[in-house]
Amino acid sequence: MSASKVSFIVSFLIVIFLVGCGEEATREDDGKGKTGELSCTVVENAGQFTMSCPDGTTATFGSGADGADGMDGNDGRPCTAVDNQDGTQTITCPDGSEIVVQDIGAMPGGVVEGNVIIENSLQVAYLQQVTEITGDLVINAPLMTSLSLPELQKVGGKIGIENQTGLKHLSLPGLTAVGGNFSINNNAVLTGLDGLEVLSAVGGNFSISNNAGLESLAGINALLSVGGGFDLNRNVALVSVEGLNGLSSVGGRFFLIENAALVSIDGLGALSTMGDGFELSYHDSLKSIVGLKSLSKIEGRLYLSFNQVLESLSGLESLSEVGGKITIGDHKALVNLDGLSGLTTAGESLEIFENAALISVDGLSALTSINNDLYISRNASLCQYDVLAWFDAFLVNGHLGGNQGISNNQGDCN
Repeated sequence: MSASKVSFIVSFLIVIFLVGCGEEATREDDGKGKTGELSCTVVENAGQFTMSCPDGTTATFGSGADGADGMDGNDGRPCTAVDNQDGTQTITCPDGSEIVVQDIGAMPGGVVEGNVIIENSLQVAYLQQVTEITGDLVINAPLMTSLSLPELQKVGGKIGIENQTGLKHLSLPGLTAVGGNFSINNNAVLTGLDGLEVLSAVGGNFSISNNAGLESLAGINALLSVGGGFDLNRNVALVSVEGLNGLSSVGGRFFLIENAALVSIDGLGALSTMGDGFELSYHDSLKSIVGLKSLSKIEGRLYLSFNQVLESLSGLESLSEVGGKITIGDHKALVNLDGLSGLTTAGESLEIFENAALISVDGLSALTSINNDLYISRNASLCQYDVLAWFDAFLVNGHLGGNQGISNNQGDCN
């Protein structure tokens, strides 16, 4: 039996789930839910109807008897819908097949109250005129290849774009602010963030992590501030952080961890403060951190480790104060600490260990206060006597609040 096609005009019939968005928030005054039309087709096969739209979205419904309408090669009659007056619509097709769907009313423009969950491209089409979502926006459509909401300017809650295995293109060209967290994680084929070109502020945490195909951050050049933490982790194809050139402050932690192809962080030249620590670790290709030239204060800890080809800390000369622990460890190529020449205060401990090529700690000459312990140990090329001499000079005017552990530095002292 060949499949018959039934013309299906999707108006208020789009199946969508808006958490916290009631019927009154989007229904027009006449209650009929008339909208702009999105032309799709319904293909009947053995009593099942599959709705197919131009962007490739499909949905199967109906289990009624095989109808004769359309079998003669004509398109047949359209399915119809009846308003059940209870927030639902009943779709009835010519063979008697029926499906009850949530009735959202007219295609919304302006503000949508509450949370929005998008599960397919039909729902994206429905939201094309929305300018603001007061709650959260969550994308849960793994097979969708493109997300475009051209009029959206503001999301009051969080945005979650995670585990979208088919998503290649993200386009939110009007989005300027996200009130809560913004997560772009685990999207294997997403290659760029071009569609975020006017985003200037994220109120909560911003996470861009585990996106295997992400090559560039060029689309977020307008970003000025992140109110919470910023995680940029395990994006294996990411070569640089160009695109963050305007970012001046991160209210929480800033983690750059395990970005295998990253060779520089020059795009962070405007960043001056971090609220709750900075970690830069597990990079096999990172050669330079000169992009941190404006960083003057870290409220929390500074953690630098396992950056295997990093030879110097040049770029940190403006850093004068670290509120938490400072850890510099497990580097194969790091030769000196001259980039820390402006550092005066370590709010907690200072730990320098297992840096195989390190030959000098003289770059710490401006340091006057270590409020907890000091450990400098197991640096294979560092002369133990030179470290002790530096420490004696430090004690002349400096303050150590805890214990001293300078040991097992086995470099040649000749």
